[in-house]
Amino acid sequence: SDGNVRRQTFYGRGELVRETDGSRLTISARSDYTREGGMETGKNHYGSLKLDVMMWGDLYAYGLVSAEYDRFAGIDLRTIISAGLGYRVLRTQSHEVDFEAGGAYTNEDYRRGDDVNFASLRFAGRWRWSLTESIRLRSLIEFYPNLENFDDFLVYGESFLLMEIFENVDIEAGVIW
Repeated sequence: SDGNVRRQTFYGRGELVRETDGSRLTISARSDYTREGGMETGKNHYGSLKLDVMMWGDLYAYGLVSAEYDRFAGIDLRTIISAGLGYRVLRTQSHEVDFEAGGAYTNEDYRRGDDVNFASLRFAGRWRWSLTESIRLRSLIEFYPNLENFDDFLVYGESFLLMEIFENVDIEAGVIW
């Protein structure tokens, strides 16, 4: 952006998925950096590794580990380790719907103040809809309620419109909150 406000934003996101008949491995990463008026105003990095192992029919077990840094939230490192069960509610040529539930452990190291760690639950839903062969919609929502204090929780959501530009390479536009 230029004009009255000079802003530079750099954002990158990547996801690698390897799926076989018995498992699915997902590696995700994203990074966001923003400068406005010559000052750094945003810096956030996130990465996760998730393994789903099919059990019976559409039931699967998952293991997930994620790490996040957010300078302006004062988080030097937020680590979440989670394990639980998932169920593929729907899988057709054009639709996929999965729900997951499990336990989680969260550790938050803050730049200032006391570090925090707590046990929580993890509830997640994932949805994919193929509009055409090369255009898809995809959403994910994750909810982590703290078991020690139910007023304290983490929520992560994303929705994207993806368009394939090469085989297995997409361009996307979306919202993360």
